Amino acid sequence: MKFNKIYAIALAALTLTACSDDDDNGLNSTSGVTVQMQQSTMSVSEDMQQGVYYKVPIVVTGEANGPVEVTVEVQGTGTAPATEDEHYVITDKTITIDADTQIGYVEFYPKGDDVANDDRQFIVTITGAKGATVGTESTCIVTLVDNESLLPKAYEKIQGTYVVTADGEDPFVANVVGVAEGEDGYPTKLFITNFYDPDFVDIECTFSFDAATGKGAIAMPFGVVIGGPWNFGSKYGVCDVVMCSVNNGAVVTSGSAIATTDTEFTTFTFDKSLIGVLYTNPGGAFTGATYFWFDNCKFTKQ
Repeated sequence: MKFNKIYAIALAALTLTACSDDDDNGLNSTSGVTVQMQQSTMSVSEDMQQGVYYKVPIVVTGEANGPVEVTVEVQGTGTAPATEDEHYVITDKTITIDADTQIGYVEFYPKGDDVANDDRQFIVTITGAKGATVGTESTCIVTLVDNESLLPKAYEKIQGTYVVTADGEDPFVANVVGVAEGEDGYPTKLFITNFYDPDFVDIECTFSFDAATGKGAIAMPFGVVIGGPWNFGSKYGVCDVVMCSVNNGAVVTSGSAIATTDTEFTTFTFDKSLIGVLYTNPGGAFTGATYFWFDNCKFTKQ
């Protein structure tokens, strides 16, 4: 009799514990709920960009009364398999999808390289789900598109003569030129020449290309001298013109303005104001004066 009571009490405790665990996790308990990939393929650039994460979307279908937990695995596939942690990094292989949103994301970022290679691929597979069943679309093939093989062609296309416009300013003509193949900086170094003032030096910029989107990007650095030393009279004296920007009223002398091209490489607009600020020479003291101020500076190829 004593053993029966002990057994009954233990069983009751176990049952209560199990119920308590179910309550704690709070996952969906209704039937007819499934999870699957929103798309079967996706392509992204193989190059790593600071702070940029790509997302493989997973969707929930059905009327869920709680979140769903999804687990995935990854594996190289195709003729050029991508290797996890060498070519890309998955941030988390288990995600929780809320009942309200009904969509969650497996995040990853590519690691990239500087050599031409075949496009690499890996497959993301839903291997398990708590609070749901796995649907028929359980895989997504991710292609890491190689930029280096397409970069030279894009580099040639971005070069040319452009009409430059900015808010409230008269248009002027400038040139985007590169360096010859085999020279230092090919195919990422670009120069913007004849920018606003013919006496300005050529502004050295950096070119990149995203093979997944087919668009290029030009980075124009801040804090570089683009003109001078010139005499600006008794008020300012001899000064250099330094490429800068502005943020919340403060002059920005570090970082870059980025302009993303269209896929035809006919237009690009810088994402920050371009300001030519006067600094004394010698001394490099800030004068508070500007030589030009361009908001929404857009280049359109002639």
